[in-house]
Amino acid sequence: MLTQDRLKELFSYDPLTGVFVNLQSSGKRKAGNIAGSKHNAGYVKIFADGASYLAHRLAHLYMTGELPTEHMDHINHIRSDNRWENLRMVGQLENNRNKRAYRNSLSGLPGVAWKSRDGCWHARAYDRNKQIHLGCFGDFFSAACSKKSAELRYGYHENNGKA
Repeated sequence: MLTQDRLKELFSYDPLTGVFVNLQSSGKRKAGNIAGSKHNAGYVKIFADGASYLAHRLAHLYMTGELPTEHMDHINHIRSDNRWENLRMVGQLENNRNKRAYRNSLSGLPGVAWKSRDGCWHARAYDRNKQIHLGCFGDFFSAACSKKSAELRYGYHENNGKA
């Protein structure tokens, strides 16, 4: 298990930029170079002592001395942005309240979808892992307003639905 002391022997971390830098040369890794590479899901992956770690989890270890026990959320939705101010440890429920819309979303707003079968816009929200049907609306604006009201009521993050 990687410790904070060992991590600080191998890398420096700048909390203002979110960048890890190699402190030692080893194999292909050269001291002074930026550590890690972007993973296919958009996260930065760093190898240390024969194991692979996500950089945002290492940032938490570097800054607090402990690996995170829950999810690490990128507040601005940019998975490679590992600045300390952009990271927060949250539970699954809270992490779900800070999602961007899916790329193929017709509405562009999580929780609002066109249902051609019903001929209306459905709005839904979640509270403590329970789906709440907010209604079926004839226009997108009404469905979006209903969803945004629910986000305030149920404590969603202000970035929910933003790219």
